[in-house]
Amino acid sequence: MFTRIAKQSKAATIASFKITHILAKHKKSFEAGSVVKEAFIKAGETSFGDFKNKTEIISAIRELQLFRPTVTRRIEVMSQDIADELKYDIMKCSYFSLQFKESIDMTETAQLCIFIRMVFNDMLA
Repeated sequence: MFTRIAKQSKAATIASFKITHILAKHKKSFEAGSVVKEAFIKAGETSFGDFKNKTEIISAIRELQLFRPTVTRRIEVMSQDIADELKYDIMKCSYFSLQFKESIDMTETAQLCIFIRMVFNDMLA
């Protein structure tokens, strides 16, 4: 019984990360996670109305952790993972070059984009 609950909890966490990634990719508010969850529940109740395991499906959707503080933490975890991967790659590369591009967005805020090109030992052979 505990194995099933752990699997459901793990699946809900993974789904939460995937939805958070989509919210970030589309530059949506972290509060939009609650709207997504509400929409999932309503769609699930309608779409899975004739399914025998409808209550299990809706229960799994309700387990999704998409409140603003949780989405914020998920974004922070993903950001740290990207930073860690970048640091690791920079440490392992043989050579690298940097290119900087600055632009002003529509709110008059300066944006800096940094391109890193890296050469690894396996590319030199």
